[in-house]
Amino acid sequence: MNIKNNWDNSVKKKHYNVYPNETVVRFIFNYFKKNSKKKILDLGCGAGSNLKVLKDQGLDYYGLDSSRLALKIAIKSYKKNIYFGNFADQINFKDRFFDGIIDRMSLGHNTEQNIDKALINIKKKLKKGGFFLTMFFSNKCSDLKFGKKCKKNKFSYYNFSKGQFKYCDIVFAPTLQYIKKKLKNVKDFGLTIKSSFKIIDIVEHMTKSKKTNSVFYSIILQKN
Repeated sequence: MNIKNNWDNSVKKKHYNVYPNETVVRFIFNYFKKNSKKKILDLGCGAGSNLKVLKDQGLDYYGLDSSRLALKIAIKSYKKNIYFGNFADQINFKDRFFDGIIDRMSLGHNTEQNIDKALINIKKKLKKGGFFLTMFFSNKCSDLKFGKKCKKNKFSYYNFSKGQFKYCDIVFAPTLQYIKKKLKNVKDFGLTIKSSFKIIDIVEHMTKSKKTNSVFYSIILQKN
């Protein structure tokens, strides 16, 4: 499987988010009191579009991304707590450090093995009672047809020729049943481990146009 590295090319062509995501805004307003200084990590923060609402709400914001070009843009507006890295790797945050973690489609642009690794790290870095918002594209997305299907995983696609995923290296787009099972049972070193997350909210979002149908799930979990 030959996966291209398109993230920096996407940033060069200004294909990145500029405004805060509506689902992220609702999550922040519903679960974190203003000026509470709760520590919130935006996982895959890109150019910092979601960091603005965290800062404006008086929360202690942190951003992490694997694109150095995107981080250069974020650092111009947010001088502190911006880090380079991939949460599938060991990141130098203390265990039980964050009150909340946001994943706006960043985990879904990894191999399924790396998603499992990242979920384990998220569980470690989140405080007991902390909240985790994650979003995954659904296998119902029409533009998945423009990518190649991974032989080892029926829900992973790569090398997109066009469409909304053109600048994506890889897209993990499962069924709702499959992602719910994954969030409840994470694989670590080949062993299936029962997650300490409790799913407290799931919403299926759908947008339609003449050319494409886009479907994704937003899932809020709480660490037991």
